[in-house]
Amino acid sequence: MTRITRSHWAIAIALLAAYLILAAGTALARAPWWNEGWLASPAASLVTSGFMGTPVLMSSPWLRDIDRYTYWVMPLYPVSLAAWFKLAGIGLLAMRAFSVAWGLVALGSWFLIVKALSGDRTVGLLAFAFIALDYDFITAAAEGRMDMMAAALGFAAFAVFLTFRDRHFTRAIVVANILVAASVFTHPNGA
Repeated sequence: MTRITRSHWAIAIALLAAYLILAAGTALARAPWWNEGWLASPAASLVTSGFMGTPVLMSSPWLRDIDRYTYWVMPLYPVSLAAWFKLAGIGLLAMRAFSVAWGLVALGSWFLIVKALSGDRTVGLLAFAFIALDYDFITAAAEGRMDMMAAALGFAAFAVFLTFRDRHFTRAIVVANILVAASVFTHPNGA
């Protein structure tokens, strides 16, 4: 296994800065779209009214009481976003910053996954670089949607299991499965 050197740290910090600059720039430059509004509504409703409705959608026979109850998305994302809104304020950029932060979790997880599989920190850092600078990854991280949170939780499950399986197998299984469950409760694709 390679030793972490100053050059590793310098490269990692430069890659983190590049990711944050590109993701923040994309979040600032992109026009908002209806899906972000729909997904922000239950979290904003929870913060301001104390219930998780989606008042931006109209009730209909297919969406009965949607203004009071949100049952069309998995619950972990709107609840987590509501907590974030309490800290950062309600708004499009706050919502997108939430996704950018989950992108950091995904990047760290991929570093750990590749390092665990290859046994080499340099290879892990190379994977980190490819993902951190990937257009589609940056675009997904800059959207106010649950996709990056679900992906980050799923990747973190792999990272935890691969990192701790040799020393603490039972804990690795339990924590990895909790993270997978959290991913599923964020978006069904987490399965």
